[in-house]
Amino acid sequence: MFNITIISNNCGTNRKYIHEIKSVGFKVNILSKMDEFERTELSKMSSDVVIIEESGSEDFFNTCELIMKIRRSSNTFIWVMAEKDIRKQKNLYFDLGADGVAASEYEQEIAVQQMRNIVTHSMGYKQLKKEERQLSDQSVVLLPENQSIIVNSGDEIPLTRLEYQVVSALNENIGTALTHEEIYQIVWNKHPEEEKAVKYRVSNIIFHLRKKLKDDSQYIKTVRSKGYMVTE
Repeated sequence: MFNITIISNNCGTNRKYIHEIKSVGFKVNILSKMDEFERTELSKMSSDVVIIEESGSEDFFNTCELIMKIRRSSNTFIWVMAEKDIRKQKNLYFDLGADGVAASEYEQEIAVQQMRNIVTHSMGYKQLKKEERQLSDQSVVLLPENQSIIVNSGDEIPLTRLEYQVVSALNENIGTALTHEEIYQIVWNKHPEEEKAVKYRVSNIIFHLRKKLKDDSQYIKTVRSKGYMVTE
């Protein structure tokens, strides 16, 4: 659920736009006096949107000051909801950092929809960037649809079918050494042949993999008298 903080000198909660806000799924926290905001740390409010209510021209300087204070400490979205036409102040509010200004009842209804869309898209973007960061933090990423691999956030490296199957088998057993015979059985799906032939086939694929990955034995490690493994 998204959170909205309303800063207002109007103690009532029957404004139509507040009902609209609640109907689209926002949780509303109303600070009934301006000085309540002064005592509240914005970082602890966890607000996706802060609405500043302006009841008349006498609130103009307070509104400007609040916008600047919020913008100095947070990137949360800021809307100004006014009871009267404030066309002259709009540009200044935007210059100070407000994301939206609404005066008429119709504008306020539109503003609620804008808040929902902007916050929803923003959350989706943040989640996408989080997933991208998680992806970039992985030292190795396998791309089965392309039979390719990305190492240390570098370029995508195409592999042959057998190369991809070998690296996939090793990656599914991170931290565990697989013998030549185990790798052979996984990749070729049959019992190992003569020991020398098995070692040659597997070692040959590992050689070409390391060459493509410019591995220097950092990703695919040789385990003496055992086989190969990869580590995190």
